[in-house]
Amino acid sequence: MEQIILYRDIAYLIENGTLKKLKEIAPEKFKEMHSLIVTRLSYPGAKNVDDRTINALTQIVEEISENEKADISELEEIGNGQISTAYKLGNKVIKFGKKRETYHIPYHRRILQPLIRRKISSDYSDIYIEISEYLEPDDTITKEDVYSIYKELRNDGIIWADPKIENLGRLQKENRIHYNEPLYVADSSLGYNTPRPNEAPLQKGEIVILDTDLLYPANTFDINSPDINYGIDFPQYEERYQKEQSKISHREMDSER
Repeated sequence: MEQIILYRDIAYLIENGTLKKLKEIAPEKFKEMHSLIVTRLSYPGAKNVDDRTINALTQIVEEISENEKADISELEEIGNGQISTAYKLGNKVIKFGKKRETYHIPYHRRILQPLIRRKISSDYSDIYIEISEYLEPDDTITKEDVYSIYKELRNDGIIWADPKIENLGRLQKENRIHYNEPLYVADSSLGYNTPRPNEAPLQKGEIVILDTDLLYPANTFDINSPDINYGIDFPQYEERYQKEQSKISHREMDSER
């Protein structure tokens, strides 16, 4: 079992149901493989990752497994991007990544509220883990919805630099942490650099941002800075926003005359 998990591609083992088969064959032995599986998920192809990091990540994944009443063998890969890979376990999404474009982000109610979103320091290589609710794909979301969300954040002093349909989802329950026991999660464990206000969460049916990368405070955003990254669609949304603001300013000036 160890050799199969160690030397076969973990995405293949998940996709073709091998992990489930291994669990069925020897459940107790499979439990002993949890740390190895988490190592393959978080550091694919890596060797000699320090035990402290792997133990911490394994504990997190096992707690999610227990909370969701879904065995680790039931993991599904649902996304593989440039900076992270996303897995579904029960009704939670677990993302592992080696870097973030923007780790510290401003809070906003339109962000899908994570259970955890933080960097875990490692002697081998730092890793970022994010856990949030799973939202079903929604093909009713339009580019107008994208602009509406972009404009709302922009008005609230936040630049959403990767606005696109794929980064939005529709809530299936209210936008808060859903866990079987009460949890208080510190802002530092979520990567927020602005405090979370005491406000009512968005409700079922509302649209939220799924990808928490590339969110910047507007007062520090400089599109010409080499430290700033943005998506291909960002300029068109910002241009539209600026044109609207210009029209509003001209109407206000005309009304004062």
